Amino acid sequence: MTIRLDHDATLAGSIPLFRGLPDPVVGRLLAHRLPRTYDDGEILFQEGDDAKSFFILLEGTVKILRNRADGSETLLNILGAGDTIGECAYCAGGTYSFSAEAVGRVRVLAIATETVSSCVAEDAGFASVLLRLQQRHLETMMDQLEQMKLLTAAQRVAVFILRLAKGLRGAATVSLPYEKALIAQLLGMNPESFSRALAKLREVGATVDGRDIRIASVERLRGFCRS
Repeated sequence: MTIRLDHDATLAGSIPLFRGLPDPVVGRLLAHRLPRTYDDGEILFQEGDDAKSFFILLEGTVKILRNRADGSETLLNILGAGDTIGECAYCAGGTYSFSAEAVGRVRVLAIATETVSSCVAEDAGFASVLLRLQQRHLETMMDQLEQMKLLTAAQRVAVFILRLAKGLRGAATVSLPYEKALIAQLLGMNPESFSRALAKLREVGATVDGRDIRIASVERLRGFCRS
């Protein structure tokens, strides 16, 4: 168990959250870490729960959800290894403003909000890091909203695929990181609409083979998103 905790601390210390922070601040945060494991469908926390911890996601995938007035849920984001969850909890009025649910097996390190607050008091730079992370999450949601307003279903799927192909040129192959139904939900469509959108992309050279997407030309697919 000690070996795993040391490994977890090394992994957690390499994520963007800690870049540029003084070693004593990072050490204090990780000294109070609490490793937790969740199985598929388990809830890390519910919207409205007391915000007692923020989480560093080490392995697996977590859905970020918001409750709707009719009792249904809206998928806001999907997070993976290296992401943080609930880092704004210490300044959010004492409660979580969204829910977090495990997709498959998930491992996290939980860090108490009291520890976060003391580290913010110790180093103002840490507060700036937390604010930048919050800004990044907000920008992601704004981008998703803009896409739903301005892009067709096929264009939204193409944008998602292009993110997976970031840095690639010409012909490329990428793998869908999640089940197609989950991606469809994230993009604001049902599975049938997602399948039709994928079929539409064959016209611009993107074909599906299981969870692999073969792209004849990244540049052509990018041009389709702008058309």
